[in-house]
Amino acid sequence: MKNKDLVQDLISNKQGIRVVSDGGVRDVYEKGKFTHCKQLEVWYREGAFANVLGYSKISKIAKIKTFSNGFTICWPSGETRK
Repeated sequence: MKNKDLVQDLISNKQGIRVVSDGGVRDVYEKGKFTHCKQLEVWYREGAFANVLGYSKISKIAKIKTFSNGFTICWPSGETRK
């Protein structure tokens, strides 16, 4: 599944966000709705490794199980994703 498959209703945002990780720093200027839970905003950048979701926002509407090698999200619809 490609990143863009997980995002709907993309719009440009002039302010954007700056994402800082082990891989470097990137500015992201597009956001939309997450296809698995339209209550969540998701930041999107073409060619990026992942979409940016706020963990704190997800935890308010879905159950998150953390493991030593990652995490699983159980969405209100009953769907589970790693």
